[in-house]
Amino acid sequence: MPTELRPFPFSDLTLARHLERAEGRSNTRFVEARAKLFTGSGPRWIEVAGAYAMFDGTASLLTQTFALGLFQPAAAADMAELALFDARLRDAAVRGCDLGMIGASPTSHRTCRRDRA
Repeated sequence: MPTELRPFPFSDLTLARHLERAEGRSNTRFVEARAKLFTGSGPRWIEVAGAYAMFDGTASLLTQTFALGLFQPAAAADMAELALFDARLRDAAVRGCDLGMIGASPTSHRTCRRDRA
């Protein structure tokens, strides 16, 4: 029996990818359902560089991104495409997972921001 305790990792990149993909896909289903129910409100989503970006209004918790930087580095062109998707996303929760954002600049993402100031 080893005498030293080894830290058990809470997560790794594989788990982070699975969790972010599952949460992102479920969120896209909500956005699609709301688009069918509220045809004039404009809910929509896109996939950019393996990340999902959703828009359902600036006050909606559905308006956010998932898996940003987890499946490939978030390049400047990807960030520009997300910005063009809907300028109102800048007030939304743009999420980046620290496990996947290696090499990204500190200003290229905000982690789990849910406040809508």
